[in-house]
Amino acid sequence: MLIYENHYSKLQQMKIYLPLALFLLIISFSFGQREISESELITIHSQIEKDAVKLRDSLTINKDEFTTKYGIEIKVDIFKVKELRKRKIEINWSSKGMSNAVYEEEKNYDKLLNKYYSILKSKLSVEDGKTLAESQRNWIKFRDTERKLSSIISNEKYSGGGTIQSNIRAGKFCEITEQRLLEIISYINRIIE
Repeated sequence: MLIYENHYSKLQQMKIYLPLALFLLIISFSFGQREISESELITIHSQIEKDAVKLRDSLTINKDEFTTKYGIEIKVDIFKVKELRKRKIEINWSSKGMSNAVYEEEKNYDKLLNKYYSILKSKLSVEDGKTLAESQRNWIKFRDTERKLSSIISNEKYSGGGTIQSNIRAGKFCEITEQRLLEIISYINRIIE
């Protein structure tokens, strides 16, 4: 009799908590998958710019003899890219929302890569700039084949599928470009001014 009463009591609790749990689950999914409005995006960019100014000020005040000419600018640029991704995912943390935020992060790293590639190239002689250009062309071939391989591995027949594969693929694309950006920055930092 006691076993029956315990099960009955648990069933009563489930009747109370199950609708609440389902309601919370539905609410969390609906908020997690919403698109970011233009006004929200403007607000996000504005907040990031304010935070970037604070970061720049802090880095300027605390800089030491090892801080390079571009050190602060680089840290602020990377902060902006990472912060935008983070804030977008906080609003839309669905698989699609996360993938889109990371793909955008990769595009922003690519813009920074172009910026710092140009800075590096301007510091080199014309002849040495040709070597840099050749290195960059080779890296672009590497990037493209790595993206292709990552996409192949994400296929269901290899990975088992699932929506997580789009997040993994986006992360790999982003990682490749971010790594090249860091390599270019390390070359800039090695040049004596």
